[in-house]
Amino acid sequence: MQAEWTGDYHQLFSALDASSHFDVWIHLLPASDGHSKTPALNSAFPLPLSDFEYYMLLDDRPTHPMVFVMVVDVSGALHEAPFCESLRELIQSHPLLNCRIEKRAQAGWCWVPLSTQPSVLDWENVTADAVHEFLPAVRSLNIHSSPGLHVHVKAAESAARIVLWLHHACCDGLAALQLVGELMARYGQKTVEPGAKQPEFAPVHIHKLRQRESYETGDAAARRQKRSLGRIIGKVSRLLLRAPVILAGSADLASRPSIDQI
Repeated sequence: MQAEWTGDYHQLFSALDASSHFDVWIHLLPASDGHSKTPALNSAFPLPLSDFEYYMLLDDRPTHPMVFVMVVDVSGALHEAPFCESLRELIQSHPLLNCRIEKRAQAGWCWVPLSTQPSVLDWENVTADAVHEFLPAVRSLNIHSSPGLHVHVKAAESAARIVLWLHHACCDGLAALQLVGELMARYGQKTVEPGAKQPEFAPVHIHKLRQRESYETGDAAARRQKRSLGRIIGKVSRLLLRAPVILAGSADLASRPSIDQI
């Protein structure tokens, strides 16, 4: 099965092969065993919004939603049961996709996990013509009461169109491409033939969500910051210490011959 991305990032994300390995550079959580996940969530949430997330929340309007649409066209049969399970695992691995935003005393605006994982998938079995006629529009997602993700699939026997609506507060455009890659990789795990190469996902700890605004750390970042500061100081010093330049007076300029007179 092949999946082709038909959005603005065609050059970056031209094709997905569901049976091959994906290098997905995003934070993934270990699969839940029904017990270990709850203490981890309790330790991380309620999670205060980052500056970027808060901006996206404030800029959201029902008439101008901070929601973007991604469309993935798939050739071949897309099976509902493994796709639903793959989507469930994807949401479980990225807790912000199963959170709402509410204002908490002392903490301000925070991500709060929903008590259950609501259905975010609409699945329709249609004809092949109806698959390609489906042109989604931008829709509003009420992130105060529901997740910032909704998925609609129109599937035929030989083709399907997957449409994802994502709220900008919980996912930016580049991360959305990675989410699509992971979703198809998880689907590949469930549909690939026995013995074939399968994607693997390295788990990370949920507490790293609190470090999502720590963009650069370590000695290398410190050296870059020092070099940048040194360049700024050097430019300002040269400007302030430069010898003054005597400008010509208006009378001197008037006495000079013009280009037409030369």
